This record gives sequence, C-alpha cells and structure tokens, in this order.
Amino acid sequence: MKTSTDAAMDPASPEEPPVSRVSGMEAGTEQRSEDTDDIHSELSTQPGLRLRLRLRNEAQRLSTQHRQLDTFFEMVVVALERGSLQGARASFIRFRDALEAHLTLEDQVFFPAFRGLRPALADTLTGLIEDHERFRRELDQLHDLLAVGSAEAFASGFDTLAEAVSVHERKEEKILSDTRA
Repeated sequence: MKTSTDAAMDPASPEEPPVSRVSGMEAGTEQRSEDTDDIHSELSTQPGLRLRLRLRNEAQRLSTQHRQLDTFFEMVVVALERGSLQGARASFIRFRDALEAHLTLEDQVFFPAFRGLRPALADTLTGLIEDHERFRRELDQLHDLLAVGSAEAFASGFDTLAEAVSVHERKEEKILSDTRA
C-alpha cells in the first residue's frame, strides 16, 4: 500500500494525475487540448458546421419524440377503450404536453436551422408551422370536450388529430432522412 508521500512521488498514482514538466499541465491534456483546438479550428473554417452538428442532435431528438408521441397516443386510446374518462383525461394531458414540447422544439430550433441550411424548404416549413397552429387549436378543443365529458366526440376528434399528426411526422421524417443522407 502506498502512503500519501509515495503517491505524490509516483507519477502513475491515481490520486494525483501526473503533471507534464514541460507545460505544467496534467499529462494527456496536451492531446485533448490539441484535439479541442482542431475542432474549434474546423468549426471556424467551415461555415454552418456548428449549426449542422446541432441540427443532427436535434433531429435525433425529434425522431425519439415522434415515437414517444405514438406511445402517449396509445395510452389515450387504451383509456378510452376501457371506458375510463379520468384515465383518458390524464393520458391526453400527457400527450398534449409532450406534443406541445415537441412542436416548440421544432418551431424554435429545428425549423429555423433548416431555413438557414436549406432555404429551398421554406414553403414546406411554412406548411409544417401552419400544421402546428392547427394542432394547438385542435388540442384546445379536445381538452374542452374532455372537460364536459363528451367521450365520443373526443374520441372522434382525437383520431382525426392523430392521423394529421402522423402525416405531419412522415413529412418531418422525410426531411430528416434527406438531411442524414
């Protein structure tokens, strides 16, 4: 067993990282620093690279959220099939909140990035934003139907919304797959 004095003298000690005599930095950090410098240099010499990297991360998040929304939709359907209006309300609120977060991510991050990187998508993006506005109105109407206990009207409207969201998601996934290619 090493004493604290031995550890201080031993450059391989896990307690104290070895220090380079040349730079005074921890050993191994010179390479990390050079790698970081290379990345920063690459980001500064390639216009739009930072935005494309951010967009790639956000695109993965969008795809994941699409799958989560499908799961939340199914929770509402199951509650309705069981005749549980209270369960349908709770599941719908979860679906609505998740959809709102998803739409906000697209409106504030995804679509502006695509407008900058792929100006040819402007009309498509405008259509998707219009979908968002319609979805928000429909969500409010559905919430009101649940509040008054109108399960049948809610179920019909919810199915219609779900189909529209599904079409919308396919359009987005097409944009994402074109971007990844």
